[in-house]
Amino acid sequence: MIELGDKIKLNGFDNLDPAAIIVVKKMVGSFARKFIEKNGLYEFFEITNENNKISTSMIVEDNTINSISNEKNIYFGLSKALKGLKK
Repeated sequence: MIELGDKIKLNGFDNLDPAAIIVVKKMVGSFARKFIEKNGLYEFFEITNENNKISTSMIVEDNTINSISNEKNIYFGLSKALKGLKK
């Protein structure tokens, strides 16, 4: 498990090469920053990668928002799952 601060957790990304992990961290960090700017703070944010299935879960004001993506490409899948949280 990779932690970005105390509110963001990435599960299942440990097996990626270091360059890919950096890109994933940048994508998640950028999304979190933009989310905070538009919607305010979130309590917890978790992303899980299991066999090309990326699931995201975010807790905002006692409401849980979930999104899932089944893309083969890790970057496209992550992008699609993060966009699903905006809705």
